[in-house]
Amino acid sequence: MLVVPDTLEDPRFRDNPARHRRACARRCGRMTPSGRFGGEEFLAVLPRCDGRAALTIAERTRGKVEAERFETTSGVVRATLSLGVATLAAAPGVDAPELIEVADRALYRAKAAGRNRVAVSV
Repeated sequence: MLVVPDTLEDPRFRDNPARHRRACARRCGRMTPSGRFGGEEFLAVLPRCDGRAALTIAERTRGKVEAERFETTSGVVRATLSLGVATLAAAPGVDAPELIEVADRALYRAKAAGRNRVAVSV
């Protein structure tokens, strides 16, 4: 699963972007990001998790972050997440780099559809 904190592009988050990324990550619950991927993207690996469970976790995480308020030097800011979900079951025979690419395409579909969404690979 790939995760992008949409609102980190907001200039009000630029006072301390690393702190705000960590705050988003803390609110992810079971979906603890495994590491950075690209510019502002996080990669979360959910072992032994099928597509339905991954979608549930992604939606729950999106909702938790959306409900939070983040303190910045410019005041309180709300954040949103776009998430792309890919599973081995939906992409049989792919290796890890290919699976990440599948999740990345799903992520960009979520962003193109208006952000603050979860898109699942098809």
